[in-house]
Amino acid sequence: MIGVPIQMNSSQVIRSYINTFTSLEGKTVLDAPCGRGATSALVRKKGAKVLSFDLFPEFFNVDGQKSNFADLSESLPLPDESVDIIICQEGIEHLPNQLFAIQQFYRVLKKGGELLIITPNISNFAGRLAQFIFESQLIRCSPESYNETIWTINGSNTNNISRDRYYYGHIFLIGMQKLRTLLQLSGFTKIKSMKTGISSTSLFLSLTLYPVIFLMSCNIFIRDYIKYKNNKSLLREKFYQFYENIAARTLLNRKLFLISKKM
Repeated sequence: MIGVPIQMNSSQVIRSYINTFTSLEGKTVLDAPCGRGATSALVRKKGAKVLSFDLFPEFFNVDGQKSNFADLSESLPLPDESVDIIICQEGIEHLPNQLFAIQQFYRVLKKGGELLIITPNISNFAGRLAQFIFESQLIRCSPESYNETIWTINGSNTNNISRDRYYYGHIFLIGMQKLRTLLQLSGFTKIKSMKTGISSTSLFLSLTLYPVIFLMSCNIFIRDYIKYKNNKSLLREKFYQFYENIAARTLLNRKLFLISKKM
């Protein structure tokens, strides 16, 4: 099981989960975006066939492995149901069309396969307070602006790419509730939230903010229960929303880490 140390980063979270597998022999793993390739290298050591894709494949730096170009705002260059595991690490928050990307992940994933998404957690106490103060990701920072967030590589021919490529920074940050809904819209029915490293700021804020969030969440759920008590499926979903909203892993985790299974 994944432990909960303070300030655990996304690479450590993914490494802890991948290491729960004795072997990935015979499995095909899609790593997108793959970044510099640390996760791709780890998965390969476990015996899997690794498909590494990124908008900027020239930054990939793993001996004996190669990254291919893919824009997650477009169709993945892979056949239907061809992948056993998909790792989307620190990627979903950069995409303007997140629903389309998740639908593509669902398309290429085999039945019984898993989608792993890890992203900054704006649903924790620190993220919620930062949104309240200045609509930003961090309490100590202003929101990312146009001039510091969006940058372009123009017409690069690296890796046989001859097109402009746009990086959007963290302007599409996504919270727990919205991410779960997009996964469900894409066809995923089994979605599990995992523990990651604890945000020390969120832990401190919990002392004063948790009673407020808990009581207000209870009030909202009571209203939902009265409204939807004759609709069992919708009421069940409203309970899951309530549960995730008050769960310690949502409110304290530094990262959001969701594992979704294609049934």
